[in-house]
Amino acid sequence: MPAYLPKYNNKYCGVKIVSTAPENKKLGLPTVFGEYLLRDSETQQLIAIMQAEEMTAYRTGAATGVATEVLSRTDCETLGIVGTGKQAYSG
Repeated sequence: MPAYLPKYNNKYCGVKIVSTAPENKKLGLPTVFGEYLLRDSETQQLIAIMQAEEMTAYRTGAATGVATEVLSRTDCETLGIVGTGKQAYSG
């Protein structure tokens, strides 16, 4: 998932990589892994490598919210969401 938004910040660009390992659940290990590579947008030199599991969870939640707003009927008052992993938790 590449990201470069020069309108907001033209100094950096990046890419998020997500992989899944469903069988890890049997081993008590995470099933979703993610990394974010941050680069200088001019030289493409690597600035940072960050774990991106939380970023992935927030992005999925945000995308769900936007899609719900755009696609739902205007008279809806109740929403049910079925999910697993981080998406199944609410605070």
